[in-house]
Order: sequence, then C-alpha cells, then structure tokens
Amino acid sequence: MGTRGNGGSRLGIGVMIWIDVLSRHGEVASRSRIAADEARVGRAFDNDVVLDDPHVAPHHLRVFRGEDGELVAEDLGTVNGLYYAFDTFAAPDPHGPVIDGVDIFKDQFEKALGAVGIKVAWIEDWDLYHRLSGEVHCATNSKRALLPDEKWWTSSFAQAP
Repeated sequence: MGTRGNGGSRLGIGVMIWIDVLSRHGEVASRSRIAADEARVGRAFDNDVVLDDPHVAPHHLRVFRGEDGELVAEDLGTVNGLYYAFDTFAAPDPHGPVIDGVDIFKDQFEKALGAVGIKVAWIEDWDLYHRLSGEVHCATNSKRALLPDEKWWTSSFAQAP
C-alpha cells in the first residue's frame, strides 16, 4: 500500500489524501481519494478504505499529516506481523525463552523465513501488550474485541466449549 498527498490549501482544493492499494506484484489494484484530515484502512467496514483480505487487521492503519505536513502511516496495533517490504517481515517480539543467549522462538522464526529469502524485523511490543494490556503472559499476540461493558471473565471467550 502506498500513500501520497498534496499540499492541500496551497492548491485551493483542501486537504486530500490518496491511498493506493497494491497487488502482491506491486501493481496498483485500487486507488482511493480521501477528502479529510485522516484516513483509516483495514478489513472492517467502518474504515475509509476497506481491504477484502482475511490477513489484514480489521483496523490496520491510520494515515494523517504530521506537524511538518508530511503524510504519516500509523500502525494501529497489528499483532501478528506485516510485510513492509517484499523481503522483510515485521513481527512482534515473542519474548520467548532464552537458551544459551538465544531467544528460541525468534531463532526458529528467522530460520523458517530466512529459508525463503525473507528477513525479520522485530518490533518491541512489551509495553503495548504486556504492561499496558494487562500481562498477556500466554503470548497469544492476538486481540479480541469485547462489547464496552462486557467483562472478559463472563464473556463467551471464557466459557468452556
């Protein structure tokens, strides 16, 4: 996915963001014009740009202008990883067991992707998912949306099958 934008008011046409969705081969599959200060992209239908792809997070990213006027793409908490180049995969740090100075989860993941020519860029997620979200010690690296007044311990997620 690529983003570009114009300078807005200096052209007399207001704020505008263009979002190109690229195919797996790097070709433009679709192009969206957003006449707003920001745009949201993801699989959910409440986004400005909806991606019909089960591998995309429901609320994947937000595109907006930074203080300097440049476009910024903010990841909205993608937890299972994402490609940010054809040969590089960004993955959340699993904080796995360390044996002889090696995180064995990272090591196995890097070997598996390395075998097909893909590098791994590790993203630090300790504060986001462990400290701020309540000690996700089982390392699911998955978010589940509950209703605003629903308690996880009484929800269907906590019920035995």
